Amino acid sequence: MEKEHVIEKASEGNADFDANDILKYFLGSIKKGKRRIFIALVIGTILGVAFYFFKKPIYSSQMMGYSETLKKEIIFNIVEDLQRLIDQSDYEQLKKFLNLSEKSVKSIVALKAQPAIERSIYETEESSIFIIEAKVDDLTVLDSLSEAIGHYVDNNRYVKIRLEREKGSILNSIEKMQIEISDLEKLKIDMREALSKNTYRTNLFLSDIGYSSSKIVELYEKENALKTKLEFLYDIKILSDFVKFKKKKEPRLIVSVLGFQSLALFVLFVFWFFGRVKTTWDQL
Repeated sequence: MEKEHVIEKASEGNADFDANDILKYFLGSIKKGKRRIFIALVIGTILGVAFYFFKKPIYSSQMMGYSETLKKEIIFNIVEDLQRLIDQSDYEQLKKFLNLSEKSVKSIVALKAQPAIERSIYETEESSIFIIEAKVDDLTVLDSLSEAIGHYVDNNRYVKIRLEREKGSILNSIEKMQIEISDLEKLKIDMREALSKNTYRTNLFLSDIGYSSSKIVELYEKENALKTKLEFLYDIKILSDFVKFKKKKEPRLIVSVLGFQSLALFVLFVFWFFGRVKTTWDQL
């Protein structure tokens, strides 16, 4: 028999002994056990299909947004903290941070943040856009999830400190601009009075008045931009909200079937291996 042939050649240390003999032995064993293999595949298929239909489905969706003040890396760290709480099933803290019901936080399977643009050498508005992907087993939680994440960011102690500092800086800049605008307005009035009295050369003063006017307009635009930034300082701007896609992300039928078929074959191999070991041991 092939088995005795392989063992005999191995024990004699024959130089002609190679992997071909082992391969032939295993192929022979597979040929003899093809019925068991077929049964294992059938069982794996049945279990995979059952898992696909009875496992609670998981849905995936993404929201896109950016913050006027917070760098996207800060958003990433905040979302990672939420994911750790999800992994630890710490629903009490999740309820508190997200201001959601226990049923809602238990429906969140995973949260992940990533940049919308992977690499950018310029600090532009586009490079600050981030994407948050959510996996949930109940689509209704997506209705309030983006607002819940914003609530958590707004109430984060370290984020509050950072935003208060930014707010102080913006208010200080606005105050300086207002003083400069007031000075330029007063200067324009003085120059117009001097021009009306014909005290200085006309062309020079016309140029100065035009420059002052354009500078005032420029400062007004910057002031309005800072006021807008201040207005949305505490907000995460949402460019696209979570969409409730009804096609489930997990489990997938083909993955479930192949996974359980592999598991069934592995179990069959384990039984076969220990059976061979026992047979060899009994023969010694």
